[in-house]
Amino acid sequence: MKILDRYIRKTILGNIFIVLLVLIGLFTFFEFIEELSTVGKGNYGLFDAVKFVILKIPSLTYNLFPLAGLIGSLIGLGTLMSQNEIVVMRNAGVSFQRIVFSVMKSGIIVIAIAMVLGEFIVPVTEQYANYSRSVEINDQISLKTRNGLWVREGQSYLNVRKILPDNVIQDVYMYNFDKDNRLISSSYAHTAFYKGEEWHLKNVTQTLISEQAITKDTTIDATWESLLRPELLSLVSIKPENLSVIDLVSYTKYLKNNNQNSQTYRQAIWSKLIYPLSTGVMIFLAIPIVLGAKQSQNIGQRIFIGIVIGLIFHIVNQGMGNVGIVYKLPPLLAVATPAIVTFFIGWFLMRKLVKL
Repeated sequence: MKILDRYIRKTILGNIFIVLLVLIGLFTFFEFIEELSTVGKGNYGLFDAVKFVILKIPSLTYNLFPLAGLIGSLIGLGTLMSQNEIVVMRNAGVSFQRIVFSVMKSGIIVIAIAMVLGEFIVPVTEQYANYSRSVEINDQISLKTRNGLWVREGQSYLNVRKILPDNVIQDVYMYNFDKDNRLISSSYAHTAFYKGEEWHLKNVTQTLISEQAITKDTTIDATWESLLRPELLSLVSIKPENLSVIDLVSYTKYLKNNNQNSQTYRQAIWSKLIYPLSTGVMIFLAIPIVLGAKQSQNIGQRIFIGIVIGLIFHIVNQGMGNVGIVYKLPPLLAVATPAIVTFFIGWFLMRKLVKL
């Protein structure tokens, strides 16, 4: 059985990753064409556009996994069916359930890859892509380093370590210099949010430096007027769905503690947990679609139908997030509905196939 598992896994995974590469190439090309309209703004050149599109590939890959999982499984199983290898397996005493188990073991590998990609790689590449793009387009952003975003405003320098959606920044450092470039004060704020044409700082520590002494003051709340506007930070911040689960949970707690609406971010948490599982659901759906073909002639038709179903799932899944926010649906319901419906369609087809 180990040989059978390896063979089915090699066939399914090989086709999934080939399809994934084709889809990535296609969607990356469209992304690059769209990005060309930004070339020429500020210092943003053609090389910067190429760099931005390349950094967007992990996020694009993550979003395409369910579709690639379905199409790749359809093609892989279709190949096994057209070459009568499934028939040989069945005649050799391999049960239908055992074949399904072997296929789904391949799905577990794809799900694991998607989860690692979405949790550890996409947040980093998305943030760096947005930072790099914004630095070249907008002159107010001075520098992006591994220590966060640096912005100069007159004789003051601002360092922001973390930029969150909805005009919220965390771990904010401010350094003020006199005309002789001597440091006269430094401040640290754990959190800042923009409201009423000014920044509201939380948990602030300020250090004043003079020739006579160095004094430190701590306050819970403070306000700060700055030329730094949320419109600038929006160029740098990343979308909730591209944040890690840890960051989403932390930010959701912050919103809850400040009596703000956290619907978008609670929904993003469930999306990060459920979306990789959607790939497994699509692979599961591919099994009855292909193996239910009675003749090799209609395998191609079934693969085409499966691809159409996959495209519909991809569109609906992308849209359900917005529907859930607009109609204030429970986050889990809004995120999980497409996968649940698809699973039951696959389960119904599977039960029907087993009875044949």
